[in-house]
Amino acid sequence: MRQIIRWAALCAVAACGLASCEHVSETPEVNTGYKTNFRLPDPEFLTDEDRAFIEAQEAEYERNAK
Repeated sequence: MRQIIRWAALCAVAACGLASCEHVSETPEVNTGYKTNFRLPDPEFLTDEDRAFIEAQEAEYERNAK
């Protein structure tokens, strides 16, 4: 059993070695900066109607979860 595990590990290491890049030119270029600036949209605050709706949903869930 140990012999099988050793051979399997050896084959895995050999496969990784053969599948890796041989030259630096085969690896993708490193992007040090972004060409565009990403900006998240401004948050929208909940209105009183939204809060009432959420509280009603939570209350209904609590009633049905018992």
